[in-house]
Amino acid sequence: MTITPSSFLVMGEMILTVFRLGAVILVVLVATVMTAAVAILQVAAPAVVGAILTETLVVAMEEAVVTDSVQHNGQYLTTIPFQSAWLTADNLTGLKKAVRVGETGHSGEIRVVIERSLPFMNAWRQTARERAYEIFAHFRVWDTQNRSGVLIYLNLAEHRLEIVADSGIDGVVGAEKWQQLADEAVKKLYEQQYVEALERLIFNVAELLRRYYGYPNDRAGNELEDAIVVI
Repeated sequence: MTITPSSFLVMGEMILTVFRLGAVILVVLVATVMTAAVAILQVAAPAVVGAILTETLVVAMEEAVVTDSVQHNGQYLTTIPFQSAWLTADNLTGLKKAVRVGETGHSGEIRVVIERSLPFMNAWRQTARERAYEIFAHFRVWDTQNRSGVLIYLNLAEHRLEIVADSGIDGVVGAEKWQQLADEAVKKLYEQQYVEALERLIFNVAELLRRYYGYPNDRAGNELEDAIVVI
C-alpha cells in the first residue's frame, strides 16, 4: 500500500478526533467522581457540605461562567474539524493574490487569518468570536488611515467564520450584510469548497470597500500584509 502525504493528514486528523473524545470522557469521569464525593460528604459531614454550599452561592455567577465554558469546550472537543489538507502553498498563494486584487480601487484593507483550532487553554473560556477580536487586535487590522480594515477569520476546528470590520466600514455596512456574506462562505466550506469560499468572500468584501471607500489610487498604500496567516 502506498502512503501519500494526504494519508498522513487524514490519519493525523483521526488521531486528533480520538484525543478530543478521550478528553471529553475524562471530563465526564472527573465530574462523576466529584458528584459521588459530595454525596458521601452529605452523609458523613453535613456541616462541611453546608459550608461548601454557602461558599458556592457566594460565587454563583462565576460558577455559571465556568459551566458555560465547559459546555463550549465539550462541543470544541467533539467537533470534527474542517480538513486542512487544502492549505497548500499554491492555494495560499492564490488567496494572497485574491487579497491583492481585492484591495485595488479603494482605501480599505483585507486581512485573512486561518486557525486550525483555538489554543487549548483558550477553548475553555473563549468563543471563536472573541478569538477573532483578539486576532483583529494582534494583527493591527484597526491600524488603517480610514479605519477601513476588515478581518476574515476562519477557525477550522470550530467550523466558524467570523468577519470583524473596523469602525469606519462597519458603520456604513452593518451587521446584517456581514452575516449574509459569512453565511454564504460557510455554506461553501461545508461543501468542501474551501478556496472558492474564501476567494468569493474576499471578492464580496472588496466590492463593499469599493462602494464606500472607492478611490482610483489609494494614497495610504498597502497598509496591511496581503499574505494569508495560518496558525
